Amino acid sequence: MESGYLALRNAQAYDSRNEIGKLYSGDTVYVSEAGSGTYWYVYSPKYGKYGYVNKNYLVYTDKALGQKSAPGSGPAYTVKVETGYLALRSAAAYDSNNEIGKLYSGDTVYVESAGSGTYWYVYAPKLDRSGYVNHNYLY
Repeated sequence: MESGYLALRNAQAYDSRNEIGKLYSGDTVYVSEAGSGTYWYVYSPKYGKYGYVNKNYLVYTDKALGQKSAPGSGPAYTVKVETGYLALRSAAAYDSNNEIGKLYSGDTVYVESAGSGTYWYVYAPKLDRSGYVNHNYLY
């Protein structure tokens, strides 16, 4: 955008009463649903919220996380732990030194790579980062 802002909205229509955030050039959003209409459903790490934006003001880039595809494009899973948290890790192994984030029951992750082992590579919108989690706690 040249000036102003792109409104993050809670509905698929232009209305000053449905704005839930203001996005500026350089802000990152992740597309969750890209339909054929003007408004796409996105996740905004800046606000930690999902909402609708006018797709005509979005520019695709994969530079944000240095990945080939945008985070959040894989299947969504919900974290379920009995107590405590599910660690997001920098490596596919249990080690207190590789913990890079904490996920709690109800948090959503997107699977980017599901291997045959215990750990899957996921994107966690809440933390705005990718890492490994024990897939036995995803539903």
